[in-house]
Amino acid sequence: MECRLSYSEEPFKAQVLLRFEKDELGVPFDKVNERKFGRLLHDKTELEDMLRKAQLAILNLSVSAERFLDLDLSILDPGEPPFGSKAQLQFFANVVCIDISSPESTDLSFIDLPGIISNVAEGEDLGNIELIKDLVKEHISGNALILLTITMRGVLTKPDTLQEGEHSAWIKVLAGETNVLAHGYYVTKQPAVSELREKLSYEEGQDRECKFFE
Repeated sequence: MECRLSYSEEPFKAQVLLRFEKDELGVPFDKVNERKFGRLLHDKTELEDMLRKAQLAILNLSVSAERFLDLDLSILDPGEPPFGSKAQLQFFANVVCIDISSPESTDLSFIDLPGIISNVAEGEDLGNIELIKDLVKEHISGNALILLTITMRGVLTKPDTLQEGEHSAWIKVLAGETNVLAHGYYVTKQPAVSELREKLSYEEGQDRECKFFE
């Protein structure tokens, strides 16, 4: 995702855009096409859903992007490509962009790149490994940028947010059956917002974390 911030004395406004650089086969277009996705937003609470829809549009190139604007995200089946899409990609070179201006914004642009991976889960496309490397190389090749890198660790957080029926997939991960890491995973549970309001001591927080995993 590419986020372009700018200062303005006017109230918050945001416009999501889709930038198409390559076709379904990964062949670059003669001319990059960037077009608006949805209406101009003035309410920050609407932004998350609009970005999710934009990402689906980018990853399902066989479906017209406009169809995703009215998509009810609450009934979306994670296991099925939406609107009869030929296949939902996991990564692609095309970009979701967002222009934001507000009195709280500063003049700054940044790109959130996917983390470089060395393996994929069973059944997933091995080509994603090189695709992500190429994406990263392409975007860091300039000489007027700041790179902020974050190392990836086998640490999972917020286990208390799992809903009924979601545990089985994560148990497979922790058991080393899927998304295998050489040294496995470490799970932590930090105090919830309600617990932070209680002004728990460090020791009390640790005690509650231990009891959660018992």
